[in-house]
Amino acid sequence: MRKISLIIGVLWLANFSLAHAADSLSYSGRLVNSNGSPVVGPVNLKAELAYTNASTVILCSDEIASVPLANGVFHIKLELDCTPSNLVTVLANTPANEAVAIRITDQSNAKVYSFQALHSIPFSLMSQMSKQIVQMSA
Repeated sequence: MRKISLIIGVLWLANFSLAHAADSLSYSGRLVNSNGSPVVGPVNLKAELAYTNASTVILCSDEIASVPLANGVFHIKLELDCTPSNLVTVLANTPANEAVAIRITDQSNAKVYSFQALHSIPFSLMSQMSKQIVQMSA
């Protein structure tokens, strides 16, 4: 069973890269002031991805205007620009013992939050690839 999962995972990455699907993912977080109180919105946010071992090299980014906040909590869909690469390649090329990390900047309040490592891939990406594999009779 593990071998089948690995094969499906490899096929998924290869096919997803070839399809050049949109580089997007959903992300949620909470913005707080230095005293711990929630930031009041809406705010303009910038999201950047980097590897944890090279956080000065930004791999992908997106800017989202007028993001509503509820008690400082936001939910956004990132349409990441990973030029000249793409999100799948960035994820696949993560160095051993490292992770892809995200940094949020609240551009409305000039506050840069720390990088946070991402340790999972949304199931929606895998679901779409599984659908494509079935359509290809793989």
